[in-house]
Amino acid sequence: MPHSAVHKCYKQTLGVTGKVTLKFANNLAVPRDLTKSSDLAAASRYQDFILGIMANPLFLGQQCPSEVLATPNLNLTALTADQISYSTFDLSQFASEPAGGFASYINNSSDPL
Repeated sequence: MPHSAVHKCYKQTLGVTGKVTLKFANNLAVPRDLTKSSDLAAASRYQDFILGIMANPLFLGQQCPSEVLATPNLNLTALTADQISYSTFDLSQFASEPAGGFASYINNSSDPL
């Protein structure tokens, strides 16, 4: 939520009309074995943790990934609807899942992505 507070201050309080950039230093999770469902699930879980915690609310206007919230002994609570609404930037309309979903890319080793 600090990113959202800075963005809102920049736009609303200071009245600046320039662009705001937010960069994620994300290491793409690649399954060790594309034929093993457990490896595919592990790669997806890694992405949920490393990227989904911030990207879901900021860019998609969605809750943190359910698998993250269901992890035992993790000090992370679900965001309220107000928090998600506050956190979502105007650029959320430009964020989208790839055509065919992420699984289609994970399962296709010849895909250029």
